[in-house]
Amino acid sequence: WENGPNGGFSQANQTWLPVEQNHLDRTPAAQASDPSSVYNAYNNFMQFRKNHEALVKGSIELISSQDNILVFTRSVAGQKVLCVFNFNATEQIWTLPPQLAGATPMSGHGFGGALSGSTLQLSAQDAFFASVKV
Repeated sequence: WENGPNGGFSQANQTWLPVEQNHLDRTPAAQASDPSSVYNAYNNFMQFRKNHEALVKGSIELISSQDNILVFTRSVAGQKVLCVFNFNATEQIWTLPPQLAGATPMSGHGFGGALSGSTLQLSAQDAFFASVKV
């Protein structure tokens, strides 16, 4: 948890298993000050999710897509969010179906999917979120 003796997991002089030095560089305390850390990416995404009620409480509708791309919308009380995840190790292109035309890209989630017209470009292991008119 911290960059101290035994990574903050124990106050003992010697633990049952040693804490490797390279693990101390990855403690939450060490990552909190690094804006590009996994710790901060996760916290930023959780804040993004919390700010959009549809992502927290919304119903889900799965949308057909090609292999290794997961597409769905989450909807609640006049709010609809399109969520697209590329689980491929390569860039993928996905075309939005007509019912999602006019989707407006959202920011603040930390992913880099880019929408141009109805064509969505996703890097490997990337995601995209957009607001959809209800």
